[in-house]
Amino acid sequence: MRLFLPLLIALAVLAAFFRDDALLTLGYFVIAVIIVGGLWSRRAVHQLSCERELAPRAFIGDRLPMRLRLTNRSRLPIPWLTAEDGIPSELIFSAPTRAALWLAPREHTEFSAEIQPAKRGFYTLGPLRLRSGDLFGLGGEAAHHDGLSTLTVLPRIVPLRALGLPARAPLGALRHREPIFEDPSRPRGKRAYVRGDSPRKVDWKATAATGVLQSRLFEPSVSMDVVLALDLRETGYPERERYAASELGIVVAASMAAWASAAGQAVGLLCNGLDAAAGSRELASLLPRKGRPALTALLEALGRAQFAAGRELTTSRPLTRVLDEDAIHLPWGTALVVICGQVEDALLVRLRRLSEAGLNITVVLAARLPDDAFGALRARARRFGIEVWQAMDNNALFEVRA
Repeated sequence: MRLFLPLLIALAVLAAFFRDDALLTLGYFVIAVIIVGGLWSRRAVHQLSCERELAPRAFIGDRLPMRLRLTNRSRLPIPWLTAEDGIPSELIFSAPTRAALWLAPREHTEFSAEIQPAKRGFYTLGPLRLRSGDLFGLGGEAAHHDGLSTLTVLPRIVPLRALGLPARAPLGALRHREPIFEDPSRPRGKRAYVRGDSPRKVDWKATAATGVLQSRLFEPSVSMDVVLALDLRETGYPERERYAASELGIVVAASMAAWASAAGQAVGLLCNGLDAAAGSRELASLLPRKGRPALTALLEALGRAQFAAGRELTTSRPLTRVLDEDAIHLPWGTALVVICGQVEDALLVRLRRLSEAGLNITVVLAARLPDDAFGALRARARRFGIEVWQAMDNNALFEVRA
C-alpha cells in the first residue's frame, strides 16, 4: 500500500485540477484492487498447511530423504506464492530452498530433497517463510508458517582401536559384583553326567545316542554395568583445544557405549553438558540399561549435548560434583568410565574414593598431554587402582564422505 500511496495522491490531485471523472474512477479502481488483493492474499496464506516428512535422527554423513507438502485448503486460488525454507548451514541440502509457484483451490504440491548432516547436534528445520499476493501484484501478505521439524545428528561410532584405546579390554581388569555363571547361549561341549548337575543341562539326544547320561557345558559369562561420566564444561579442557577435545570426548563416549552394548552390558550416562532440546538445561542422567533402545537413547542424548561455556556454566555442575551426587550411588562392581580433558587433584581424590567403594574406574583423556606428564599421571592413578588412557584424534575419522 505504501508503494502506491504517491500514485493515488497524484491521481486525486490531477482529477481535482482537471475535474476529470476518469482519473477519479481510476483512483477508486486502484484502491479497490489493493483492498481486495490484500484480503485475498491474507486469507490464502492463512489457509495454507505445511507437512514435513523427515527422520528424527541420523548419523553424520547419512543421506536423509525429506519431503515438504504444501496444501491450499481455501476455495480461492493462490495466484502466486513464494516459499523459502530455513535449513541450518550444517545440513547439506541437495535442492534449492526457495521456490515460486501457484496453487488452485484444494490443490497441493510437494518438494523432495536430500539432507546430509555434516556435524553432530540438534537442529530445527524451518520455519517455512511464505509470501503470497493477488493477480495484479498490488497487494501482498508475508507470513512465517509453522512447519518446524527437529533432527538429532548422532555422534560418530568408531572402533576403539582407531581412538588409541585397547579394543579387547578397554576397561582393564574388572571386579564383578555378580559371580561368573554359565551362559546358555554359548555352548562349548558335553560331558558325562555328574551327580548334582541340573536336569536342565541334560542333553537327552546325546544320552540316547551314547547310552550314557550326558550334560551340556556352556561358556562362562558375567553381567556388568558400564556408566560413562562425560565432562562437557569449558573449565575441564585446555583453552586451545576445548572444542575439538570435547567433540572427541563425545565420540569416545558413543564408541565405548556401542562397544559395551554389543558385549551385552548395561550402559548408562552421566554428563554435565547442556541439553539443546530442553532449553539448555543439564542433560538428564541415564540409568544403565541393556539393549538397542537404551543405546539409541544414549546416543540421542550425546547428539543433543552442548558444551557449557561462559554464563551457561551456572546451569552445569562441575564433574567432581556430578561424581559426588550421582556416581556415589552406583552399585559395587560398576565400571565407571570418566571421559574428560584433564585430571586435577580434586578429581583424582574423588576417583580414589569411588575406587575404594568398589567401582572399577577408567579415565579416558580427550585432550593430549605431553608424554612425561601423561606417564606421571598414569603411574599415580595406577597406585589407586585407576587405569588412564589417552584418546587419539584421527581427523580422517570425522570427515564427511559425499
